[in-house]
Amino acid sequence: MDINKIGHNNLNYQKINKKYKAENSNFNNEFENQKNALNVSGESMQYIELAKKLPNVRTNLVEEYKKQIENNNYEINHNNIVNKMFGGK
Repeated sequence: MDINKIGHNNLNYQKINKKYKAENSNFNNEFENQKNALNVSGESMQYIELAKKLPNVRTNLVEEYKKQIENNNYEINHNNIVNKMFGGK
C-alpha cells in the first residue's frame, strides 16, 4: 500500500470530498429555508404584535435604580440573587 496516495492530493479523495460538500450544501440550504419559513397565525400573532409595542427597556425601573445609585442608596440583596440563580424562593 502506497501511503503517499492517501491525503488531500489524491484525485479520488478530491472527487469524494467535492461530492460530499455538494450534497451537504443542498441539505443545509433546505434546512435553512425550512427554519426561516415559520408560520405564525391566530392568537400567537396577536401576542407577537403586542410584544413589539412594548419597550425593550423598562425606563421607570432604570430611572429608579439610577437615582438610588446616584444617591448611594442602592443596596445589593445577595440572598435574592442567589435564590433567583438557583431556583429558590
